[in-house]
Amino acid sequence: MDTWLSADSHNVVVIHNKGNRGRTGVVVAAYMHYSNISAR
Repeated sequence: MDTWLSADSHNVVVIHNKGNRGRTGVVVAAYMHYSNISAR
């Protein structure tokens, strides 16, 4: 995700989940932690 987002400012990431929303949250939280993004 980081490579894709860094390649072009117009690139976006869409995370689609069919069923278990917990895994989606883990992916988003892990990326936010990796990128030092704060939810505040």
